[in-house]
Formats: sequence, C-alpha cells, structure tokens
Amino acid sequence: MRRLSVSVTRTAICWILLELLAAAQIQSPEGPLLVAWLRVITLPITSSASYVADTTAHLATGIGDVTKLSGEVHSLREQLDQSHAKNILLSEQVRILSDAQELSLAVVPGFRQSTVARCIYRQLGEGRLRFNAGMNQGIHRDTIAVAAKGLVGRVTSADYSGCWVEMVTHPASAVAVMTEDSTVEGLASGDGRGMLVVEFVPHDAPLVRGALIVSSGADRTYPRGIPVGRVTSIRATGSAFLAVRAQPEADFSVLRVAVLVPSHEKSQQGGSPSSP
Repeated sequence: MRRLSVSVTRTAICWILLELLAAAQIQSPEGPLLVAWLRVITLPITSSASYVADTTAHLATGIGDVTKLSGEVHSLREQLDQSHAKNILLSEQVRILSDAQELSLAVVPGFRQSTVARCIYRQLGEGRLRFNAGMNQGIHRDTIAVAAKGLVGRVTSADYSGCWVEMVTHPASAVAVMTEDSTVEGLASGDGRGMLVVEFVPHDAPLVRGALIVSSGADRTYPRGIPVGRVTSIRATGSAFLAVRAQPEADFSVLRVAVLVPSHEKSQQGGSPSSP
C-alpha cells in the first residue's frame, strides 16, 4: 500500500512537470503559456502590493501635510500671543503717557526743573517704590516725589538706573501738614499699613472727617500746598492732642508715574505746586 502511494505521488509530480514543460513550449498571444499562468497567479499579489505602496505613499504625504499644518498653526498661535503681548504693552504705555500728561498739567508748572518718572517696582509692604529716573537726571537723596493726586514721598537712595522713594505711609516718614485753610497744623507719619497718623493736633482744633490735609512746608523738606491725604477718623484722647488718621490722596497700588523734584529746586520754590 505504501509503495502504491509513493508511485501515485511520483506519477502526479511527473505529470505536473510534463504539463509545465508543455505549457512552456506552447505560445500564446501574450507569450509562453507558462508565463501567462504565472502572471495570473501573481496578479493579485502584485496588485495588493501596489495598492499597499500607494496607500502608504498617500498616508506619508498626509502625515507630512498634517505636520506642516500643525507647525503653521503653532507659528500663528505664537504670532497671536506676541501681538496680544504687544497690545498689552502698548495699552500700558498709552496709560502711562496719559498719566504723565495729566501729571505735567497738574504739578509740573509749579516747578521749573522736574523729571517725570515711571514706577517700575512696588514694595508696598516695605513702604517704598522704585522709579526709572536716577542720578543721570539729577535725582538725589531727599528729592521729593509727587503724583497727580498728591504727595508720594521722598527719595532715600538713587543710582544711575533709578531711585527708591520712601512713601509717606512708611513709619519713618514725617510730613508737616495743615488743612487747606491753614487753621489746623500737625505732623503726618505712616503707620506701616497704608494709612497716615496725624499727630500734635490740638483737642479743640476745628477738624472734620473728609478734610484735605496738605504739606505746610514747615519741615523744610516738602514744598507748601501739596495734597497729602484726607482725614478718615478723629478721636479724643486723655492728652492735649487728638488721635487723627488719614487716607493718602495718592493710590500707590496703581501709581504709574510721578514727578521727581530735586532738592535744589525745592529750595528755590517760593510758592506751591498746582493742586490737581
């Protein structure tokens, strides 16, 4: 039985080989018949391979286009962010220029020599501000700083890149003040928490809440007539003086620009600067 199976297998192989040989010798319009058979057999394979190659090429092109588009979107987003940042800076510059113009009209006419400086850093907790005008502009220690709405303080240190101004709310600050009608005088100093304490006001002084207090010039540091603050509370004490507190006229948290007046200009100043 085994020998029969082997014989049948051999016979089949021989028959296939003979058929292939005959097909190789038979000519068809497209060439040898064997070649035509091979083409028919391999056509699905080659077609599939060609389809896969085309699909892969299209996919690669699509991925490249998506990558390029993503890069363009990222670039446009960066340009948009830059434009937004520039708009913010330009808006800030416009506000600064507007404040500077208002400040010049309100304060500068009272002083022949003054510098409009921009606030570049705030340390409200320490009671001081940094301005971008320094020794190059003639700014030195004890130069006074005035905002459109009122007194800011005095310069405590200056270099060639800017100066530090001690605000009137600093505990070490002291400003000789009076009411607008000059009927009440006192000494305003900072409480370190953004408010002013007005000392040495007699208990019978005609002072009311909301009254504006201005610099009196008695301390020979600040010119006469600069707005300093408004009285917020008046309390009687057991001493000969009232306990008076005031809110500074200038809002240091949003202050952008101030006028810096050198000390030699103060000594030449005879009158008072224009009140806003």
